[in-house]
Formats: sequence, structure tokens, C-alpha cells
Amino acid sequence: MSFLDEMMRIRHTIFLLAVSQLSGATFTWDGSTDSNVSEKSNWAGNKAPSGNPDLQFGSSSELTVYFDFGSGATTTVDDLTFTSAAGAYTISSDGSGVLSIGNVDNQSTPLQVFDIPLEFQNKETVLAGGPIQFNQAVTTKTGNNQLTFTGGSQITAGADNVFTGGIELILQDTTLDLSGTNQSFSGISISGDSVIDFGGSDAVIDLQFLEVLNGTLTIKNWTGDPGDFIVSDTVDSSSLGNITFEGWGDATWDPTTGVTPGIVPEPSAYGSILMALLSGTWLVRRRRVS
Repeated sequence: MSFLDEMMRIRHTIFLLAVSQLSGATFTWDGSTDSNVSEKSNWAGNKAPSGNPDLQFGSSSELTVYFDFGSGATTTVDDLTFTSAAGAYTISSDGSGVLSIGNVDNQSTPLQVFDIPLEFQNKETVLAGGPIQFNQAVTTKTGNNQLTFTGGSQITAGADNVFTGGIELILQDTTLDLSGTNQSFSGISISGDSVIDFGGSDAVIDLQFLEVLNGTLTIKNWTGDPGDFIVSDTVDSSSLGNITFEGWGDATWDPTTGVTPGIVPEPSAYGSILMALLSGTWLVRRRRVS
């Protein structure tokens, strides 16, 4: 090996070591200059993220964050965390770029908004201790197209077809707020007590399958329109027994027409039932006195 080849090999090794050190390193946002991710002065230590970094967003006066890497660019980060001190952030981009990401962890109580397409990879988990809203497409790149939401908080669909195609959502102690939008995707699996909230509007959810593996599923604020809640595959009896339609009593399922709510007595019917019970009690007492 020539001296030049040896020097090139050493240089390449040093480059790989540098990249490996940057990959997975944690960068903390302080937003001291503007909204741009590429601006190094916006990060603690005046060092902009590189490699496959972990990003943390905490207390800052700048709560709008732009991934300013150009239209169509894909930016890759490992974990993105909103700390308990975080304000209400909006994460967006300066073009049509995609944020390729591992985990999202919201440890804060304010609503965190993603106004940028997200492509989950590898871990594909959202730990939502606080509320999160997705305004653009959410997809998965690796694995079996499953995206897990856990942490006991609220996930809001901020636009139509945020969740679409072959993606499967796994809800664990999570509320999915449809917020008046239309969503059509593969399916939902429940692995802990969860809620689908229609918001009292004509939101639509169209699924291939729905299953309750553990815990319960509560359907809230649904108008009762069967065309707004469609599940193509038959829901098994075990799952159906763990699904509650708040305000609609028992429900029947039909693959072509969706979900038909059961009949809940009108308030006047409750009054009649109560009067009948009181009358019966009075008659029993009268007979005993006689």
C-alpha cells in the first residue's frame, strides 16, 4: 500500500469515527436567533445537529421550528423529545421535505404540532405524555407498518388522511381525536384502554380491521351515521364485547354499511319506567298493609 493510499485510509477512518460520534448525539434547542434548525446559534453549545441526532425541545422563547433543508429533502433524526419544560411548539419545514424519525416523546402538557410529513423508522413509537397533533402525512418506513401510540394522552388528526394506506395504529391508553377529519387506513389494534373521539361532527374513519387485544375501546361523540364509521372486516365477538359506544348503547356491525348503534331509550321512556317501578312498589306495600 502506498503512502497516499494509507493516508486516504486513515482519513476515511477518522471521518467514520466522527460520523459515529455525531450519530445519536443529543442536541438541545434554545432558539436564540431564529426558527431555522440549520442555524447553529439556535442550539445549546452553538452546534447544529448532524448525523442521526437526538433532538430535545424544552423551555424557549422560539416555539416555531423550521427544518430548513430545502424542498423535497429528507432529514433524519433518531429520537425527538419535548421535555416537561417545553412550551407549545410547531414543527414544520421550509418546503416539501420529510422528517424521518425514530421515537417521539412528549413529556410536556401543551399541544405539540407537527406540520411536516413524518416517516417513522425502526422504533415507530410515539410516547405521548402530552397532546400531539399531526397536520401532514404520517407513514412508516420499516417494520410491518405499525405505529404505536402510548402514554395516556391525546393524538389529534389535524387534516384529512393524515393516517392513510397500509398503516396500522396500535393504541395503548390513548385518545385518537378525529377532529372532524376523514381518515382511511389499514386498521387499529387496542392494547390498553383507549378512545376514538369523533368530536360530534361528521368525521369519517374507514378501516380494514379493528381489534381489541387488551383493555377496552370507547367510541365518543359519534353522530351515529353508519357511513362515518366503516370497518370492512367482521369484528370478532371478543373485541366487540370490549367496545363501548358512548351514548348509543349496544351496536351492530355490518361490513358494507358500517356501525349501526343500538337503541337508547328516550328520556320520556326512562320516566315511564321509573313510574312503573314506583307504582309496583306502592302496590306491594298496600297488599302487605291489607
